[in-house]
Amino acid sequence: MTRTTLFLVCIALCQWTSAGCATGSDRQDSNNDAGISDDGSNTNDNNNNNNAGVNDSDGDGVPDEADNCPERQNNDQADLDGDGIGDVCDDDIDGDSVDNQMDNCPRITNPDQVDSDQDGDGDPCDMDDDGDGVNDVADNCQFTVNPDQADADGDGIGDLCEDDTDGDGVADGADNCPDTPNPNQEDFDGDAQGDLCDDDKDNDGYPFDQDCDDFDPIINPGASEICNGADDNCDQIIDFADDAFEPNDVPGDAHFMGNIDDDGGSLTVTNARLSQLGDEDWFYYHDSDTIWGLIYPEARFTNNPGGHRICIYFDCDDGYPEPSSSSCDNGTWVTDGPTNAPYGCCSTSHVKLDNDCSGSDDSSDIYIKVVRDATSCESYSLEGYDE
Repeated sequence: MTRTTLFLVCIALCQWTSAGCATGSDRQDSNNDAGISDDGSNTNDNNNNNNAGVNDSDGDGVPDEADNCPERQNNDQADLDGDGIGDVCDDDIDGDSVDNQMDNCPRITNPDQVDSDQDGDGDPCDMDDDGDGVNDVADNCQFTVNPDQADADGDGIGDLCEDDTDGDGVADGADNCPDTPNPNQEDFDGDAQGDLCDDDKDNDGYPFDQDCDDFDPIINPGASEICNGADDNCDQIIDFADDAFEPNDVPGDAHFMGNIDDDGGSLTVTNARLSQLGDEDWFYYHDSDTIWGLIYPEARFTNNPGGHRICIYFDCDDGYPEPSSSSCDNGTWVTDGPTNAPYGCCSTSHVKLDNDCSGSDDSSDIYIKVVRDATSCESYSLEGYDE
């Protein structure tokens, strides 16, 4: 081969190499037009994605210089906390300074990590914060377990998380009846329990359903009955029960003691009782004397507990009316000893039986009236007799 021929071959080889054989960085960019070679190809497309002149390491279509996660594909470029680091490569997506793996709400900021029901889901992202089975949007106590949703005052706030459960304007901590409205806070016995929710308002040891007066501590089933116009022992009887002689409160109902014939006879009444103050008892006996034609009727207490008075009334004439409730009111009363000045249609202490001039001996009904002026309810006894 001549020198001329060899020279021509070398020139041809050199031209072929410059124009069509160079690749990648070997290709020439003689005019420095941002990585575009003289033949129009990209000199910097290392991942062969044909993004002319742009580096995109993760191939998500976002150039590395603009990609908030250049090494992980995230073409949506989501960045929840706006810290410039894409969510897919951000160790703290919500930016609350708690690592995603430790965060009980990784996508909602909650640096305090509060988890009321301890179910592993932080409250801000828990649909049921207190875990009572009622979703927060419907729960009237969002952070307090109350599956029954009790709301005594109907204000939309559950009782368990209500400052004023009964809605009476008094906070539960100061309310002596927190579950029962009582704005006036009445407390009769001063036991810090309001009357409206106190089973024993007078604090006498008997609940209201057993106590006939729950506002009087001396009235209860265990009290002793006294004569005061009240039912002290709650037996539904004011003062004491009627005695065996009732009804004998008026002359027409007077209790008949019996007959006394001739001088010296007597009749007794024992264990009689005036059960109420202002009450009165009436008794009567029939007195006659077939020997002398004269009677000396009298009456006296054989037991006076105190505060009782007695008088007698003669129905001397068959035509004289029976006594009334006011009989003896203007006559002689005694509290002890015999009634030796009887009052009635007869003016003396003894009575001649033929006082109606009929020519025959008369008999007389002797009425005895007993009244009580004191509060004693003890029983009394009396005697009707003829001297």
